[in-house]
Amino acid sequence: MTYFRSSLAAALLTTLSAALASSGCSSDEAEPSPSTGGSGSSAGGSDTSTGGSDTSTGGTSTGGNATGTGGAGNASSGGMGSGNAPSTDEVVGNFRITLKDPTASRDGFTEVIGFVYEKPYPQELVWEETHSAGDCQLLEPSVPFCDPACTGGSVCVESGDCVTPPVKKSLGDATVRGVRTTAGATEFTMKPVAGNYQPGGDTGTLPYESFAAGDALSVSTTGGDFAPITLESTGIEPLVVTTAAPVPVESGKAVSLAWEAGSNPDAKLDIKLEISHHGGVKGMVTCQVPDTGSTEIPEPLVTELIALGVAGYPTVSLTRVTSDSASISAGRVDLLVMSQMSLQVQIPGLISCSEQEPCPDGQECTPARKCE
Repeated sequence: MTYFRSSLAAALLTTLSAALASSGCSSDEAEPSPSTGGSGSSAGGSDTSTGGSDTSTGGTSTGGNATGTGGAGNASSGGMGSGNAPSTDEVVGNFRITLKDPTASRDGFTEVIGFVYEKPYPQELVWEETHSAGDCQLLEPSVPFCDPACTGGSVCVESGDCVTPPVKKSLGDATVRGVRTTAGATEFTMKPVAGNYQPGGDTGTLPYESFAAGDALSVSTTGGDFAPITLESTGIEPLVVTTAAPVPVESGKAVSLAWEAGSNPDAKLDIKLEISHHGGVKGMVTCQVPDTGSTEIPEPLVTELIALGVAGYPTVSLTRVTSDSASISAGRVDLLVMSQMSLQVQIPGLISCSEQEPCPDGQECTPARKCE
C-alpha cells in the first residue's frame, strides 16, 4: 500500500522522490511538489547541519515531484482551515514558515514561501510501509513502470500511465499574520509571482525569531484560480538538538535522539533516518513523536533499514512542526511552521567519500559515495 503519515511526512518522502527516481545520486534540488515547499525549505534537511561534510543542509532545497496524502488538518490539534470541499485529499500546495538557523556565513532569518498546483503532482516514487514499531515506520520505495516509456516531460505513475505535470495556479493575494517584520509590523501581503509566494522587497528579510512559541500565525488568501482559504497555526521555538553528531546507527540497537523540549503543546517532532541517499535510496524510517525532548527509533526498524543497504553521508533529520490544512477544489493546501536540523550518522564499517574526502589507500570511492 502507498503510505503517508502526515503533512510533513509527505514532505519528507517527496524530498527524495524526483531526485532519486531517475538518478542514483542527486542533490535535493528539483522542481518542487506541493508536499515540499517550492523554492525554499528543505523537508527533512535543514540549513543547520552538524557532524561532517556532504550532509543534507537543505538551505532552500526541496523538490521531489510527488504528492503526499498525509493527514489533513493540524497535525497536532486536528483543525481544518477554511476552504472548499476538495475533489481529493491529496496535497496540491502549501505555505511554509521556517526558522532558518544562523550559520557561519549569515544571520538567521524566517523564511515564508508558498505555492499551489492545479492538481496533485504525480509521484515518481511510490512509498510503502513495510514495518512499523511505536511511532515509527519503515518505508520502502518502488519506481513505477510505463511501457512505452514516458516522453515530453510526462511522469510515469503507479498506475502505469504517463501523466503531464501540473502547472502552478494563483490563490490571489496571501496575507500573513503573526510574523514580525524588521520594521515591526505583524502583517504583510504576498503576491504570486510565476505561481510562487514570498515576501516582497517592501517587506524585506524577516527576523530569525519573528514570533514566539504559541503565537497565533495565519495565512489568508483573497482567491484567484481557486476560492479564498484561511490557514491557522501557532509559533514554535527554534529546534535545538542535544544529541552529538555523528549519531551512532548500528544493527541490533535503537537510535537515541534528544533535543530541548518545546513549550507549544501543539508541536510535534518529525524524524527521518535515511542512510542510502547516494547511489539510490533503498528505504527510510520516519517517525512523528511528541515534543518532549527525547525519543528512540526502535531497533527492529534500524536493523531492517541497514539491511536494505547503506551509502555515503547518511543523515538523520529532526523537524519541529505545527500545521493546518484547508481544502480547495483541486485538493488540500497545508500550512507548515517548522524548525529543522540534520545530523550525520555513523554506521560501523561505512567510510563516506567525495572528491574533497578521498578514501584510504587501497580503497576506491564508489558512485554511492562510500569506500570499498
